[in-house]
Amino acid sequence: MAVEENGYATSTWSAVAQHPLRLRATSSWLLQPDAETMLARSATRPPADQGVCGQTGLMRRRLIVLRHAKSDWSGGVADHDRPLAGRGRREAALAGRWLRENAADIDLVVCSSAKRARQTWKLVAKQLDNVPPARVDDRLYAASLRGLLAIVSKLPDSARAVLLIGHNPGLEELVADLGGVGWPMKTSSIAVLSSRSEWAEVGARWAKLEASLTPRS
Repeated sequence: MAVEENGYATSTWSAVAQHPLRLRATSSWLLQPDAETMLARSATRPPADQGVCGQTGLMRRRLIVLRHAKSDWSGGVADHDRPLAGRGRREAALAGRWLRENAADIDLVVCSSAKRARQTWKLVAKQLDNVPPARVDDRLYAASLRGLLAIVSKLPDSARAVLLIGHNPGLEELVADLGGVGWPMKTSSIAVLSSRSEWAEVGARWAKLEASLTPRS
């Protein structure tokens, strides 16, 4: 919900505390242009053994969706080769700081082969205390919803939390389809989806939207 506070537009979101894989993050972000972004005020990570659902014995899954940061359109290069803009580099670092504080238990990163996506991951990784293994997947570049679902369905069973770095409109459609609620995936936007089901079962309303935010510098 957006409110006016001291002349700034502030967006506040609170995660559901009852979730067994809970990501408790109450975040206030200043959205005024050129204002310094406020990072999440508090975050707690669950103990490792809370990743298993007590009723079914199934491992909880968390899909963290990150759209690449703002790219530079001034170079006249092919779309696939566009680098990050200065603003994008700053906001990718902010996204990494938020992930470090709120979703540090990432097991695997799957990243688009586009230069702007790979640069986003590089800057995010610099902010993490423990850098997970990462793989570049060409299919993520310009992937449709159907293509993204195919990628997620084949994620390894051993990965409990996966960071997916890609592009719109596919990512925004993925978040809406899996979480059952829309969230505008602007550049650097993050959406955290949590599910009790296996990766292979991914589909409509497969997960719950646990957190969503857009860092701005």
